[in-house]
Amino acid sequence: MNPRGSVDRSRQPVQFYRRFAGREVLACSPPRLCVVTYREHAAWRQELLELIGEMNKDVDAAIVEGQNDRLGLRAAGFEKRIYTCSEAGGLVQFATRIDEEWVVILTDFDPAGRKLNARLRELLSDSQITPEWRRKVGAQLTPYGRRDIESLNNLFRDHW
Repeated sequence: MNPRGSVDRSRQPVQFYRRFAGREVLACSPPRLCVVTYREHAAWRQELLELIGEMNKDVDAAIVEGQNDRLGLRAAGFEKRIYTCSEAGGLVQFATRIDEEWVVILTDFDPAGRKLNARLRELLSDSQITPEWRRKVGAQLTPYGRRDIESLNNLFRDHW
């Protein structure tokens, strides 16, 4: 409300759907005013679940950043061993503990997560790492504004 008691319509967010990466997503204008919870598309959720299911068959273990990431990956149906970087005494010691043949690194898709991913790839054998799964999961999450694995915790809820 402005000082005269009337509602200032220019400050209220406008919600609309737009196409992003070939998909319809909820957006709003101006973005700094908009805090929106929304329903994910059922098809997107199903695609993501199928992708995690395929990854579950293809890799022996996953590396995530923290406990919430582990819970998110479990919520999506990943059944193999999950290592968390937060439990490690240091990355070098952490990398020496990993003895699985095929490992996917699922750190967050932000600058810090990419940096951690690069460091882990340096420490682990190239024959152990399957980077294509990181790319596939990132391609499914980032068009919807999700940059971390822990957002999978809410996969089956109506809003994030």
